Amino acid sequence: MQRHLKTEAVVLKRKYLLNRDAFITLFTQEEGKITATAKGVRSMVSRRISSLMTGNLIRVVLYRRLDHYYLQSAEITSIFSQIKKDTNLQKELYFFLYILDQLLPERAREDTVYTLLKKFLIELSKNNFSRVRTAYYCNKLLELFGYSSHSETLSEVVQKIEEITGKKIPPFII
Repeated sequence: MQRHLKTEAVVLKRKYLLNRDAFITLFTQEEGKITATAKGVRSMVSRRISSLMTGNLIRVVLYRRLDHYYLQSAEITSIFSQIKKDTNLQKELYFFLYILDQLLPERAREDTVYTLLKKFLIELSKNNFSRVRTAYYCNKLLELFGYSSHSETLSEVVQKIEEITGKKIPPFII
């Protein structure tokens, strides 16, 4: 088992802890969805905090110890600045990442899902995006996970995902 993992990842979410640390949920092509502890990331001198914004595509070096990952370094590949400038695009991004986080199993390699996510991010950053495209990508995601979904509207997709996960999607995400 390798102790170090150097890989490209998309930041799905981050959760700050009471001290200067944070839990970062990453989606990598090699390991799938993993959660890593970022020690000292909230300190004033940390250079990693800007890399770990939700939706960023980053290169990371992770250290594995006792079946848990720790972030050693993070370097930005793309922040998708067009998305971050537009609140409607941000809403689409956060919705899709939330759905992805709910559906992805921990540490299961998902090459096609990773490719779909990158296509979604690229298309979203080109600014020609609508709720219809988000529904399309969510349907593709459901298909890749083995669920048959031919929902036409985003509300139908949301209903299907809530049925699968057994959780209500928070209204501020939709």
